[in-house]
Amino acid sequence: MVHAFAEFKVTQADKNESAIKVLSLPAFITGKGVRLGITQKQLTEIFGQGVEERVGRQSIVHYKIEDIALASSPFLQHYRMPSYYGEYHFEGGKLVEFRFGFELP
Repeated sequence: MVHAFAEFKVTQADKNESAIKVLSLPAFITGKGVRLGITQKQLTEIFGQGVEERVGRQSIVHYKIEDIALASSPFLQHYRMPSYYGEYHFEGGKLVEFRFGFELP
């Protein structure tokens, strides 16, 4: 497969970090409207309640769709993948990093 990605990670790049791909966009916004800077309440309005954990100063919210047999999720059936996840990091009440994608079997 050419030009295929299993996972996206979105964060503000530090001047000292080297990024795999830098996009020349004012903001990366997902199809559901997730972007850096939104609040946890806004994320919950988009996806519903996730599983939350605290790590230091961050609140991390996790979401997961899993269908190992590919029997009940049309989304996973379409991509022929057993699970899809999202992980959202908040600091000071704002989204500072998120990653989402398919977990490879």
